[in-house]
Amino acid sequence: MIDGKQIVLNKKKDSDFDLKANLVVRNLPKEMTQKELSDLFAEHGQIGSCKLEVFQDGTSRCFGYVQYMNQESAQKAITALHSSTHGDKSIEVIVHSKKDEREQQGDKFTNLFIRNLPADYTEDQLIELF
Repeated sequence: MIDGKQIVLNKKKDSDFDLKANLVVRNLPKEMTQKELSDLFAEHGQIGSCKLEVFQDGTSRCFGYVQYMNQESAQKAITALHSSTHGDKSIEVIVHSKKDEREQQGDKFTNLFIRNLPADYTEDQLIELF
């Protein structure tokens, strides 16, 4: 930590970077730390880099990236951890794809962002709207 911000150093060469071994992890508990994320995924193989995304104030954005040294380890992690529960969250673990690749998928996936919902609004109530 430097001035309240976590610093992560990773040593890697561009040639060591395997796109199919790069995972994105979503829906992480707000309380999960960088170390906890790394420890959780280290059980499944050698990690080249691991990063928990945070806001400027240091609070978690509830997602991160894990780069394994090989595809086999990444697949083991997906099999073991996708839809697993941590805290009160069911996490999503998938192979990361570049933005332009996601855009080529067209309307296969659509995100809808809704603001100003009451704090006590449940998922069931939201589903009823659509």
